[in-house]
Amino acid sequence: MQQNIFLALVNNAALLLGLWAIYGLLSLRTNLKSWWEKVLSGVLIGVLGIAVMYSTMPFSPGVVFDTRSILLSISGLFFGLIPAMIAAIMTALFRIWQGGMGTIMGVLVIFTSTAIGVGWRYMRNKHDSGSSWLELYLFGVVVHIVMFMDSYSLPSDVTASILRDVSIPVMIIYPLATVALGVLFSNQLTRKKLGYELEKSEAKYRNIVETAEEGICFLDQNSNFKFVNQKFASLLGYTFEELNALPFDDLLTKQARIFIEENGRIDRKGYVKVMTCR
Repeated sequence: MQQNIFLALVNNAALLLGLWAIYGLLSLRTNLKSWWEKVLSGVLIGVLGIAVMYSTMPFSPGVVFDTRSILLSISGLFFGLIPAMIAAIMTALFRIWQGGMGTIMGVLVIFTSTAIGVGWRYMRNKHDSGSSWLELYLFGVVVHIVMFMDSYSLPSDVTASILRDVSIPVMIIYPLATVALGVLFSNQLTRKKLGYELEKSEAKYRNIVETAEEGICFLDQNSNFKFVNQKFASLLGYTFEELNALPFDDLLTKQARIFIEENGRIDRKGYVKVMTCR
């Protein structure tokens, strides 16, 4: 019995990780700064939750186990209140539609898992700390201890059977799956943050270069222009389009060559020459 339960829970956890990986790839450019991004993320997470709820491990008529607790707790931890609550409402409505003896427990698991995730997020941000694998494991343990406390909404004999037959496989698999999912999404968030910071840095640098009071250009190893600011073009008497149409050496007049020799400086960094002229 426990072996069948163990395999069913592993399969459901694997499905969750696969679906979440796909979601992560689709959402790499989303920073959850606007309301529509938060709402859309909540809806997508809710769809994932319904998908894993279709692949359940039936324990008894109307009582099923799946990985919605992992999905919703991690969503609350990493996405925050609005996306997690939207997903929780969607999955709760679906669980009510499914019906059965375990409906109350199922809805309780949905909202307690979401609440723990959001509350943990608040405490983590308050202490300004990241999520280590050890913290994620402890987080998963807490979420699923509470899940078994929710089972007391069932008749006492069913609760006893759940604690006897399901508790050990769940407490082995689900905290580990929580760690795997948390690390996966934490890495995605790190890549997002680094990409966002890089974009801001590049935009700031480009703005400084464009508005600089000295001419700046970048040349590749074949003396072709890679970048020219407006000041550089005006100093040499060319338009921006002209400077980007032909190689550097082909455009220089005798007067321009003398100007660059007197005012310019060229540094080599890898394959790129950087030239500035005042």
